[in-house]
Amino acid sequence: MTIPNKQKNNVLIKWLILCYVLTLPITNFEFLPWVENKIQIPEIIFVILFSTIILHGKWYLFKVRNKTFVFAVGLYLGVGALSFFVNQEKEIIVELAKVGYLFIACLIISNFLIENTRKEYQDLIKYMIYGGVLFSLGGILTWSYSTILNQPSFLVDFYEGYPIIGDTYRAKFLTYTPTMFAIFISVCIFFLFDKILKNKKDRFQNFLFLFILF
Repeated sequence: MTIPNKQKNNVLIKWLILCYVLTLPITNFEFLPWVENKIQIPEIIFVILFSTIILHGKWYLFKVRNKTFVFAVGLYLGVGALSFFVNQEKEIIVELAKVGYLFIACLIISNFLIENTRKEYQDLIKYMIYGGVLFSLGGILTWSYSTILNQPSFLVDFYEGYPIIGDTYRAKFLTYTPTMFAIFISVCIFFLFDKILKNKKDRFQNFLFLFILF
C-alpha cells in the first residue's frame, strides 16, 4: 500500500515541526564564531521546515487568522524600521529579524494544528512532555555534579553571593540561561497537569514525570 504524496508531505512537515518545538530550549551552543550563539539548532531546523513548506506549496501554513495580532507585529516592525533609518544601528535589524522569524514560526505551528486532526496536537504535547522530562533529568544530573564536586560547567550557571543561600549553582542544561530552562519546564508542567486532569490512564507515569519536572 502506497502513501499518497500529500500525506507524505504532511508527515514530513509534522515531524519537522515536532523537532523544531522540541529543540527550542537548546540555545547554549556556538556553531559559528562570528554569530556566537545567535544561530542554534531550532533556527537550522526552521530553515529546513520553511523550505519544505515552500517546495510543497503548503501556503495555508502562512494564513493570517488574527488581524489584530498582525497589526501589532506590523506596528512594532514599522517603528523598528523607522528607528533603524534614524539611528543606523545594525542591532535593530537583528532584533527585527528575530521578531519576523518568531511571527512566521507562530503562524506555521498554529495553522498546522488548526488544519489537522486533534492527534497532531496530542502528539506535539506528548513529545514536549517527554522532552521536558529528559531536560529535567539532564538539569538535575549536571546541577548535582557541579554542586557536589564544586565543578563549574557550561551546563550550569554559578552565582557568587546569591541572596540568602550564598554561593550556588543554577541549572540550565542546554538552554542559554536558568530562566529559559525554567520557562520550558514550566510549560511542560502546565501541559502535564492538563493531561492528568483529563486522562486517568498512566497515572503512575504522569505523576512520576511531574515529580521529575518539579
